[in-house]
Amino acid sequence: MSSSTLKVTFAHEFFHTVQLAYMNLDELLSGTGRWLAESTAVWMEDAIYPTVNNYKQYVNSWVDFPEESLFSSSSFHQYGGVIFQKYLSEYYHEPDDPLGFKVIKAIWEDAQNTKDPIEAVSLFLQNQKVSPIKDLKDAFVDFAIKNLFIKDSYYDGYLYDPIYITKELKVDNLKDTVHEI
Repeated sequence: MSSSTLKVTFAHEFFHTVQLAYMNLDELLSGTGRWLAESTAVWMEDAIYPTVNNYKQYVNSWVDFPEESLFSSSSFHQYGGVIFQKYLSEYYHEPDDPLGFKVIKAIWEDAQNTKDPIEAVSLFLQNQKVSPIKDLKDAFVDFAIKNLFIKDSYYDGYLYDPIYITKELKVDNLKDTVHEI
């Protein structure tokens, strides 16, 4: 194992110990707790060692399954969820926090209070003052659109494989009518 791999692995695992100050082990290992724990630990790898870029393997695995839930804890998808943490930290950071440490910290503080990572992200979005996007649904749409142009949408975007699988869906906004799909 290379020294670079050891460094990012240490940063990743050390951040898991920090996470235990916010949620207990059972909460971290169940449901969306695992997604939040792994995706932010991978985010921390890159925040601490930005030139290693070991995390890109997880993003590139993640983009192969755009139809899988963002909050999935399956296989590498939970690690690839780092791309959503990248989205949040790059687009919602305050000027005095260019890497977005405060974004990740705020989400963990909200997770500690709610015990629900999805609600924690929602609360972060509601309370942040950087972007006009204030709810998870709108943030997810913005995130998905940015991922269609992934190479241009992130600081490290040049490292990521493009998302090729797209699906056209018809959306009916006239619910409970004869026009409903």
